[in-house]
Formats: sequence, C-alpha cells, structure tokens
Amino acid sequence: MVQVNSEIGPLKKVMLHRPGNELKRVHPFHLQEMLFEDTPLLEKAQAEHDTFAGILRENGVEILYQEDMFAQAMKNESERSAFVEELLDRSAIPSIGLRDRLAEYYNGLPLDEFVERVYTGVLKSEFDGGDSLGGCYVPR
Repeated sequence: MVQVNSEIGPLKKVMLHRPGNELKRVHPFHLQEMLFEDTPLLEKAQAEHDTFAGILRENGVEILYQEDMFAQAMKNESERSAFVEELLDRSAIPSIGLRDRLAEYYNGLPLDEFVERVYTGVLKSEFDGGDSLGGCYVPR
C-alpha cells in the first residue's frame, strides 16, 4: 500500500528501478517519445543511479528495488500466470498462436530470467531461435 502523509516531510522509503539491459534495447526511433536526446549508455545510467541511491541511503532513506519486489510477487505461480495473461492481453498480439506460445515461453522461464524478460522484452532470437516469433504467422 502506498501512503503519503506529507509532501514536505522527510522521505523515509522509496521504490527505485536500477537501469538494466532494457536500455540496450531502446531503438533510436523511440528516443524522443522516451525523452532521451541520444541512445542512453547503460554503464553511465547505472553509475548515476548508484550515486543517487547512495545519497538517499546516506540520508536515511530505505530503498526498495522494484525488480526485487516484482520477483518476490512472481514466486507465486498463480500470480505469475495471472500477470502473464494480463501482460499478453495488453500487448495487442495479433495472433492467438503467437500469444499462446509467448504465454508458454514466459511461464517456462526460471524466475530470474522471467523478471529480466519482463523488463527488457523478448527478441525473436531469444524466443524461438528462428526468423519468426515461434513460427507463428504475424500479419503486418
């Protein structure tokens, strides 16, 4: 539960996400809509994040990492399955066969890989190693 009692009181706890491999997948076409001027550099973004998180800790702020909390929630198989269903429902996948294969793929991943794929997305080569996602027809 999120609870904010003051807009000006001291920050006690914050949820953060440390930049990860998702930055390596930012396509130049999407830079402007993501408010980036140039392709972000992962190492620099992580260093800046670590400095910021360090300042917060030095000031007594407890940091909760979003991916750790997500991984903890996804240990429950029924919650993970429900999450995958909602993720795929919201992804506007044009093929039922592809959607079913992606559900099978996501649900079959070890927890750490699952969390990584949710944050970074899935490339064709990671999904099936082929030229098309799962060999399923995807209309253009």
